[in-house]
Amino acid sequence: MVVMDTIDPTKIVEVEVLRDKTDAERPRVEVVDEPLCPASEVRRAVIAGAITSGLFGAIIGMALGYVLGLRDGREE
Repeated sequence: MVVMDTIDPTKIVEVEVLRDKTDAERPRVEVVDEPLCPASEVRRAVIAGAITSGLFGAIIGMALGYVLGLRDGREE
């Protein structure tokens, strides 16, 4: 919080009020020195994500191609 107070019309004094945070306001942090999950789980998650995104992209591509093909067929 910044409080502005004018003592002299030509000078502005800026006062910053500092206060200690209570325990409830401080973020709770835990420092972990080890990996959160094993490398095999990370590898499995990356592969699953790649397969899922590939399938999703293929389905969207087929749907878009189908719609554009129908539209192109009507124009001819």
